[in-house]
Amino acid sequence: MKSPNSIHVILSGLKKVLTALCVLLFICVGPALAQYNSPSDIPAEAFARLPTVSSIKFSPSGEYIAMLRPYKGRNALIVDRRVPDDSFNPGLMPAPEPFTIAWVEWKTDETLIVSIRFAGRRGSIDVTEGRLLAVDRDTMQMTNLFKPKATNSTGARSTGTSRMISLQAQFQDGVIDFLRHDPEHIMVSVDADLDGEDEVRLVQIKNGNYREIGQDFRGIQNWYTDMTGTLRMADGYDRITGDYYLMIRQTASSRWMNFEKTIVAKNNWRPVTFAENPNHLYVHGRNEYGRRTLALYDLAADKILEVFFSDEKYDFGNLLQEERTDKVIGYWYIDDQVQLVYFEEEWRRLQKIIDRALPDTYNRIVSSASNGNLHLILSRSDVESGVYYVYDKLNKRISPVIPRYPDLDPALMSPKQIRTYTARDGLEITGYLTIPLGMDASNLPLVLFPHGGPATRDTLNFDIWSQFLASRGYAVFQPNFRGSSGYGREFQRMGRQSWGHEMQDDLTDAVEWLISEGIADKDMICIAGISYGGYAANMATVKTPDLFKCAIAINALSDLIRLVSDTKRFIGGDAAAESIVAEDASSRELRPYSPYFHIDKITTPILLIHVEDDRVVRFNQSKRFARRLKRGKKEYKFVVIEEGGHSLRTEASRLTAMLEMEAFLAIHLK
Repeated sequence: MKSPNSIHVILSGLKKVLTALCVLLFICVGPALAQYNSPSDIPAEAFARLPTVSSIKFSPSGEYIAMLRPYKGRNALIVDRRVPDDSFNPGLMPAPEPFTIAWVEWKTDETLIVSIRFAGRRGSIDVTEGRLLAVDRDTMQMTNLFKPKATNSTGARSTGTSRMISLQAQFQDGVIDFLRHDPEHIMVSVDADLDGEDEVRLVQIKNGNYREIGQDFRGIQNWYTDMTGTLRMADGYDRITGDYYLMIRQTASSRWMNFEKTIVAKNNWRPVTFAENPNHLYVHGRNEYGRRTLALYDLAADKILEVFFSDEKYDFGNLLQEERTDKVIGYWYIDDQVQLVYFEEEWRRLQKIIDRALPDTYNRIVSSASNGNLHLILSRSDVESGVYYVYDKLNKRISPVIPRYPDLDPALMSPKQIRTYTARDGLEITGYLTIPLGMDASNLPLVLFPHGGPATRDTLNFDIWSQFLASRGYAVFQPNFRGSSGYGREFQRMGRQSWGHEMQDDLTDAVEWLISEGIADKDMICIAGISYGGYAANMATVKTPDLFKCAIAINALSDLIRLVSDTKRFIGGDAAAESIVAEDASSRELRPYSPYFHIDKITTPILLIHVEDDRVVRFNQSKRFARRLKRGKKEYKFVVIEEGGHSLRTEASRLTAMLEMEAFLAIHLK
């Protein structure tokens, strides 16, 4: 494992492998699809491949494009002209093990800012590390944008008389503001003192030199600017007490004040971001139905000016902002698909043009040139994995660029259906049912596939896992059990501290409903999931051992006591742990809901898959569980994947997981 201090060595290695990559050019090619006769003909490799493009952005002028594309099974940064010509050689920046390119942003037409992440270790704690680079468009030369402070051996700033040592912050890629008006600097938040509190740096992108413009103070890890680039808001957790702080100020010269003391805060409104008017903030709150709302707040007057979104059923999601100015232009929310709402007629008209040209898909602008004449669009549906298009406003033309999964023909994918069932306590729950193409929804082998999080949700969007399973002949049901996001505060609160009981009961009730409706064959049902979904699969083998013929748990938890203990080792961990168990609860209260302690109850065959460099759910969660299953002489298989992270970010890790799932299901659902 690379240490946090080896970044300069890795960067030197990266520079040696940069090369032109003409074979990866794609601009102006249409979406060509591989030819298969039926879904079952599509190999697992087609589903496991990384998207041909997972991120794509115009440079400010629109003349260049930066994209993340697969290279040797991992995402690499590719930079090219929008319309390729012989005067420019496309550049490649690969991500060798153990690095992952997390995100890419154009600073100017000549320079990109790139975040890279990798698995590291601090003392006895497995962590994720973040680094920040400036990359030259023409040469792909990289500049590390972090320079450590000189400190004495106790961690205090040196006065020149103490022994000097060099410290590396864990996260060095915390960009606060790209400062669009300033071509030479960005604003970065970093805990260079390693004291759990971030200071603010104005960093030169050409060499990483910096000037501190905001001192760290107690309990602050995150800083926020208004649209002028002025530091106006900060929040975080006290590393000693675990208390949460949210500070704000009216001007650059004003004193910081506790936002909790404002009238709107006492009415449960929380900041989202600053509006064009520096005295105005977009804030979110709750309406009488408990749903998340969006409003505009006057900081000076301490009052709400206007409510933009308030719904009986659905939560406000987040804001839509212009790429180059960060100006708020609208917002989105989710019913079963993401719905876009624009404030200005110009943007509404643009969206209508795109939707008329690309009907029956969900279309979203993902990047725009500064002049507003060129827009990159991602078009998706439940069966369309995604196609990128360019809309040329001047020529009124939409042209296909590239499909994300060229081997997955939408005509061979299985449509999703919205289904609603009632849990045992009367709670109505929505889920998404995928029936294998050409089959009737009757007496089918089925995989229950609960989402991770657990405070996330599934939607009608294309999902690679459900489509893979459907191509193998299995129906898939993905319920948004209590605790899922998007359905209001009360619905999400119901999942708080209910791991293994009410949330788990919702999954049991889903299966019993599917059986009662005649959709699922009661003798041909398996549960599978990743992260929290994998925990639910493990827990199902303890709580309802006769309901499922098998369970598949990927990067999953088995011991909630260890989870809570590990979580509390991080800043803000106490608050996160309270979503699992009450603050004053003893570890004994978590034992009934930890499969690790109930091997004797397990009769269901289990497939455990875990990636060794997972930094969200520790590898030992599955390793220790597998040992207990072995000692208990239970039927199980433990598959270890060396590298790929929690989200299975490499083609090799995805393919291994899919092939193992396919083989396991073929044995137990036959």
